[in-house]
Amino acid sequence: MKALAAHPYGCRVVQRILEHCDEPQRFRILDELMASPHVLDDLVRDQYGNYVVQHVIQYGRPADRATVLARVKRDLFVFAQHKFASNVVEKCLQFGGAANRTAMVDELLSGEGGPQSQLMVLIRDQYANYVVQKVRDGLKEEKGLYN
Repeated sequence: MKALAAHPYGCRVVQRILEHCDEPQRFRILDELMASPHVLDDLVRDQYGNYVVQHVIQYGRPADRATVLARVKRDLFVFAQHKFASNVVEKCLQFGGAANRTAMVDELLSGEGGPQSQLMVLIRDQYANYVVQKVRDGLKEEKGLYN
């Protein structure tokens, strides 16, 4: 399954299965994807596999989403600065729920040197700055600042 999920065309097939197929078909794919933590780690960082992981977050079962969220939280600061994994971090912020979003923001700001220096690292990073923007947009949405 990892080879298919990390393939330029195969990842699209897996994404469509997660979006449109019946539960037994989706669950079979999800079970294979979630069977190994090493596969998940590789897919989060992969050029094509990250799209599959994003679909797991959006269309997977609550347990699958929780597994991905837990894995992303363990290396959140590193993933936020990774070209492909940062997309997965953004999806976690979007679909992980308010409690997870708060925990992730707290984690991103809890590094050495205090929250301001940690935030500056994220803002200046070419990939993590998009994660910061997603946090900002989520806060605006929660407070009803969008029309």
